[in-house]
Order: sequence, then structure tokens, then C-alpha cells
Amino acid sequence: MSLKSVTGCFVYAGFSLVASAAWPMILIPVALLGLHFFAITPEEWYLEEKYGDKYRAYMARVRR
Repeated sequence: MSLKSVTGCFVYAGFSLVASAAWPMILIPVALLGLHFFAITPEEWYLEEKYGDKYRAYMARVRR
């Protein structure tokens, strides 16, 4: 998970506290976990399978 998504989560959590709504406190972390496990991870596996060492070298150079 990137720093941007974590800080964004705090913004939404603060908004839900101000709005006195509990559903964002539950829904947002679930959505972020779903995005990570069902979109990001499979895409990384696919790219590593397709491009091999080139993709691993790219991953070593850039932040996630």
C-alpha cells in the first residue's frame, strides 16, 4: 500500500468522524484491501510472468 492511499484513508476516516457516519470507517478499509488483493497483486503477478527479469529490475528501481 502506498503512502498516498494510507493518508487518503485518514482523510476519509476524519470525514466520517466529522459527519458522524460509521459506514466509511468500515467500507473504505475493506475497499482498499479488495483493491490490493484483487487488482494490484494479480496485475503484478501477470507483469512479472510476462516480462520476467525486466519487470523485476523495474520494480527494484521504482517505488510501489
